[in-house]
Amino acid sequence: MHTTPPFDVAILTVPRATDYLAQTLASLFASGRDVWTITPIHLVAGSTTCPHLEGMAHHRALRVHAMDEPQWQLIRDWHVHRRLAYNLWRAASLPCETLYGRCICEDDIVFADGFIEKLVNTIREIRAAENDKFVLAAYSPYDFANEAERRRGRWYCSYNASAHYGNCCLFVSKPLLSDLAQTLWLRTVEHTQAPADIAIGEFMEELWKRREGGMYQTVSSLAQHMGFVSGGTSERYFSSPTFGQAWPE
Repeated sequence: MHTTPPFDVAILTVPRATDYLAQTLASLFASGRDVWTITPIHLVAGSTTCPHLEGMAHHRALRVHAMDEPQWQLIRDWHVHRRLAYNLWRAASLPCETLYGRCICEDDIVFADGFIEKLVNTIREIRAAENDKFVLAAYSPYDFANEAERRRGRWYCSYNASAHYGNCCLFVSKPLLSDLAQTLWLRTVEHTQAPADIAIGEFMEELWKRREGGMYQTVSSLAQHMGFVSGGTSERYFSSPTFGQAWPE
């Protein structure tokens, strides 16, 4: 019996000197049996040739989206921030045939046990209490849940969108996906006004002020940054202070 997936996962990936993708996928599939409700996992490759995907592209649980030659010729000489924004735009623009939306991840993270169930429960809690246009940070370098005034539910809290940093693991609600994709294109690809994480934060802050949407984070991170080798978009390694903390029952 076919059931509609609760959400899908798109992982942004590029070939690089230190490849963490296999570990990221192993962590996702080890996080719980529920992972099979969201396959295939979309691997959104930021190049035309993907040697790091050749040994896994045949798996039915994965779907590789490599760039075509015209796309690569368009972006090949761009700054790394703009190329990343373009790939993020591609991930947000993929057709979404799920109930709730899409989780967009980087390729150098690990996932908490029960990742799917915990994220679904949090999404449902937000949908019941908030505007249906929202971004949920399943990874955060901040411990906002420890601030009583930010707690909004059992499994989520408000996120300071103006301080948004890093796109390690973001859930985007289905009603917001096309708007977010358009915003990424206008602000980070076509006009390169800001890096993608800053542009997303600014956009969500604008929606919040107009009461048209919001940005939240899970009370503890459901993903953790694993890669100690920069992909070129940051000068330092960063991590979540809450990953591994007890999840509220």
